[in-house]
Amino acid sequence: MRPGRCLLVLGLLWLAGCAPVPGAAPTGAGGKGLLSGAVDKAAAPKAAKPLLRLTLAGGDVPVVPPEGYCIDPKSRRGGAQRGFAAIASCRILTGGQVGGYVEPVLITVAAGSRGTAEDLPSPELLAKARRAPLLSGSRTPDAVIAHLGQGGAAILPGGDPKHWRTVFVLDDRLVGAALYAPAGNPMAGPEGAELLMRLKARMAAEVAKPATPKAAPGAAPKAAPGATAPQRRKRGLFAGLTQG
Repeated sequence: MRPGRCLLVLGLLWLAGCAPVPGAAPTGAGGKGLLSGAVDKAAAPKAAKPLLRLTLAGGDVPVVPPEGYCIDPKSRRGGAQRGFAAIASCRILTGGQVGGYVEPVLITVAAGSRGTAEDLPSPELLAKARRAPLLSGSRTPDAVIAHLGQGGAAILPGGDPKHWRTVFVLDDRLVGAALYAPAGNPMAGPEGAELLMRLKARMAAEVAKPATPKAAPGAAPKAAPGATAPQRRKRGLFAGLTQG
């Protein structure tokens, strides 16, 4: 890592680790399972629909979840230079109305400053930033990933202490992501790293797409960035989805 960039990367890691859990009941709420609040609130009015895509940091960082997962639009934070979003199962976020079963993990994505592979931290620094033991770690030319031994349960109610963190380069931006899984879930092990790398690959593929041509004068305006999850019926779908 280049000198002088450490504080910027640590700030990115802090943001990625301070996730509002979509629909989750507070720790200790009796009878509440993982993300159960999203299901409980599925009949409430005026909710934003889960998204299959959105952009952060002024459009520089497209967030494209793995198949079966959606973005909670109410988790979105940030502006032109930074950004944050949380990802969970589409089925959970919609009260079972959209999507098949996928592992009920929480993924957070934080868009950081501009940077290159020289600015990537080591797995040891990822662990030190969270004050957690490093179980394993690896590095590729454009990414670093670390398996941490504690801290997951502090973010996800009922979660496994073990969780995954990664920082990677997306075009000219540094992006941080973290994955939290229920206690004992296979995603708290090696499968969690695979899912994070699938997320990275989908985001990189989106960046690599050719730019969309500008519309001709007088053409009908296109929908704002942020495609919604596919709908199975017209009435009531996604009604009342709120952030916990």
